[in-house]
Amino acid sequence: MRSLEDHQKSQNPTSCELPSSPRLAILASAVAWGVSTALLIAQPLLFYAGVLFNPRKHIPFDIEGFHLPVAAYIARCVREGVLPLWDPYSYCGVPIHADIQAQLFYPVTWIAVLLGNLSTGHRLFYWIEWLVPMHMILAGLFTFVLSRHLRLSFAPALFGATVYQLGGYFASQAQHLGAICCGAWLPLVLLCVSKLHTRPTVRWIAILAVAAALVTLSGFPAVAAVVFGATAMLTLAWSFCTRAKWKFAAAVLCGLIVGQGLAAIQLIPTYQLANLSVASDRAQAEGTGGGLRLQSLPSLVVPNYYHIFTPWDPAKFTLQINFTFLYIYCGLLTVVLLLLAPFLRRTPHARLFFGLTFLSAIWMLGDETPVYRMLYTHLPHLVRGSLYAAYALMAFCVFAALTSAVVLNRIGRSAPGWLLWAMVLFTSADLLHFGSGRPMNSYPGSHKGANSEYEVAGYPGSLAHIQALVANSTPPPRVDYLARDMFPVSWERECLKYPPPMETIHSR
Repeated sequence: MRSLEDHQKSQNPTSCELPSSPRLAILASAVAWGVSTALLIAQPLLFYAGVLFNPRKHIPFDIEGFHLPVAAYIARCVREGVLPLWDPYSYCGVPIHADIQAQLFYPVTWIAVLLGNLSTGHRLFYWIEWLVPMHMILAGLFTFVLSRHLRLSFAPALFGATVYQLGGYFASQAQHLGAICCGAWLPLVLLCVSKLHTRPTVRWIAILAVAAALVTLSGFPAVAAVVFGATAMLTLAWSFCTRAKWKFAAAVLCGLIVGQGLAAIQLIPTYQLANLSVASDRAQAEGTGGGLRLQSLPSLVVPNYYHIFTPWDPAKFTLQINFTFLYIYCGLLTVVLLLLAPFLRRTPHARLFFGLTFLSAIWMLGDETPVYRMLYTHLPHLVRGSLYAAYALMAFCVFAALTSAVVLNRIGRSAPGWLLWAMVLFTSADLLHFGSGRPMNSYPGSHKGANSEYEVAGYPGSLAHIQALVANSTPPPRVDYLARDMFPVSWERECLKYPPPMETIHSR
């Protein structure tokens, strides 16, 4: 049986670290909040220091080749006073407002668009890159507030927020802007579910609705499915722990439905476009569901086990797997704390979150596990087409972060406060060291070296010459190409302002 002192500490988790005097306790609490908030803001900025401050690097791959051109077209429409509803440069023209990945109705993207227009688009890519650390900051702050709601003391709450903010998901998926945006709102959705579990109120149903709408408008349905799947897992788990099960579940369901109603301005045209495109047949091409490979698991302990930090060196990196999906590192201390979770008794939430972490691991490994293969093949085609199992890494990271924070809070009751804060700083340094500046999130050369609506990088004057050639006739002639690596021609037409090729011929 626990002592009276232990019982009091469990009821007031800050009692072991705050002075007994009420005024001093309030001051210490305010300082702890301030320090935690400052660290959660500073860590992503340090993570991308080489990209944001005196830039020597840029975020590579899809954020440059896909998200930038679409944002450039939207920004140019705004400058010219045109509604960005129709993209004339792709195929024979497409309704860009129906392309959910364009994030036309996602409010946070408009911050980058408007800031980019202050330089008439010259620095647009720079501000788009800022969206990644901005959402990492949101993810950390929401995870911290969620941990505090779970009655964790400051240091363990900051530990969990750091693990999620700097861990494998955000470090490896920087190129997928929609995935990063979704990841920021997951802990807020889970916070709303936790609040509704405590007491269903209209206020938290409304906040859940807004958060669910932002998840959908973030522009990556496969990752949004992970958010809603993780929400369902937590809701079901807690439904067995509350008396008014139907009220709690109904409140969560109401918030999610209202949220999709708020996002209907995007969902309706996207649904229509998807049914008229090859996307409607995606489920048939998914086989048994995909997912992370088993080779990703060693990176939980040894991040560079398969030399994923040197993916361009064939003598070192020999796997025929996308290296950006081989990094799931969340810190050494996190692994240790996860292993302790199943053995802790009378520790609120430890086994619950460990179970959710385990289920998320099965989900993210996808068809590497017989359980997921069996479940996936029995899902409706519409659902299967929108599921990418690999992105369940997001759910794995957030539940691993919460599990480790709960365990640290439990074992830290008998430890000095300075030791807990030292563990937080060690994990922050650990994740910054292994995750920051790696090929999956940083590439040599600043944002100034990217293609823009004014220049093709590395070919001065070529864009103006091509535009002059295609403007000689009405309708303008198409631009054909031979080489496979002509990504500016095939991907970035909205940015470069010339018609797509009528028939693309690839070299063998």
